[in-house]
Amino acid sequence: MKTKIFASLCVAAGLLLTACDKQKSGDKAVASDNTEKTEAAAPNTAAAPTEAAPTTTSTTTSADLKGIPSIRSAWAGKPIKVNGGATPGIKEFAMAFCQAYPQFDTNIAVKNYLSGATTQTSVVDAEYSPRNGYIHYRVCPTEYCDYADMCYWNRKNGHKLFAAFIKEEYESQDPDLLVAFYDYDPSTDMMTPEPALTTMVEQRASSYDTYEVVLPKEGKDIVLTVYTVDKENDSATGKDLKLRWNGTAFD
Repeated sequence: MKTKIFASLCVAAGLLLTACDKQKSGDKAVASDNTEKTEAAAPNTAAAPTEAAPTTTSTTTSADLKGIPSIRSAWAGKPIKVNGGATPGIKEFAMAFCQAYPQFDTNIAVKNYLSGATTQTSVVDAEYSPRNGYIHYRVCPTEYCDYADMCYWNRKNGHKLFAAFIKEEYESQDPDLLVAFYDYDPSTDMMTPEPALTTMVEQRASSYDTYEVVLPKEGKDIVLTVYTVDKENDSATGKDLKLRWNGTAFD
């Protein structure tokens, strides 16, 4: 996307902070192709016809992918162990997710932020609220923005639903993003992927050019902000679609 679209999406996203169900403790906020060419056939001779050498083509595997694409290729089949003691909260869920997927640089930054091993700069916008159960982390140098927003909900069956929205956005290309959902079972301390919820979000946004997943800062509903891009006029128009929490998932 061009600069104006990039800027408008960054501004829109910057106003939206994530949230989820409540865990009672203090708030803390910081502003802060390997394609080989086919060998040419040998010249024809009277003695025998010549066969062309076989063509070798390259294929992309999950091991070739980096960043968010590599996470997208793997996450739905990979449960994650949570190390949080008797009552893990958003910090423990986020740390487990970031530990599992360090190939997205902002996950490393979030892990360091939560462990107190980083110093915030003017290009970072970060919020962490144990009480509200959410984390928002955004870094925006001059030519890109990276996002990592995370939260959880309490489910009716005693489990928890954890969500992580990660995004890489550049001036000169379309953004890359993923929203991943997990069911946390307190009896096993495992987060199990729920790709059906991700598919639901992607289907609702499929008729638009791009989207943002706004995890709830207040309340329990998700806002899906979808954008239609007018490349000719270098602009984008957005609207909000609400995904309503029903105690287990979203309607």
